[in-house]
Amino acid sequence: MRQVVEQLQKALDSQLAVNNPNDEKKVEEEAKQAAGDEKNGVKSKDPPPSPLPQDIVLSTFMHCENCARKVQRCLKGFEGVEDVLTDCEAHKVIVKGEKADPWKVLERVKKKYNRKVELLFPEQKPQPEERKKRKQEQHAKTQQKKDVEVSNYYYYFFHALVV
Repeated sequence: MRQVVEQLQKALDSQLAVNNPNDEKKVEEEAKQAAGDEKNGVKSKDPPPSPLPQDIVLSTFMHCENCARKVQRCLKGFEGVEDVLTDCEAHKVIVKGEKADPWKVLERVKKKYNRKVELLFPEQKPQPEERKKRKQEQHAKTQQKKDVEVSNYYYYFFHALVV
């Protein structure tokens, strides 16, 4: 509350300084002093403004409010997601969250919603190295599953021969 009052007072003072040319010099001197303090390693009293949450915009077909609820439900509690807004008429989903990964959100909606989903914003494509790493991880997982299945097959096959 105190910070808000101080900010309002500063705003009023700056408006008064515009009307009064003598005070204008004082405001300029204070600004120079603050800039000098920041250069010397002394931080200003005002905290930096917090960044706005990153918006992720997806496009998918939703013909009713139940479809929209289903999309909201599949993203509720997902890593980095703070809020989900859906628009049935425009067939768009807006996901808000600073730490939300657009590609993970896209994959989650595709998997849970079982419909075609497109990423409209941000339009960044994943790096080729990241894609290669993901493919290698998936290949390693499937290879492990195949090895386990084969070893189980041989176990039961030889067990049947022995018995």
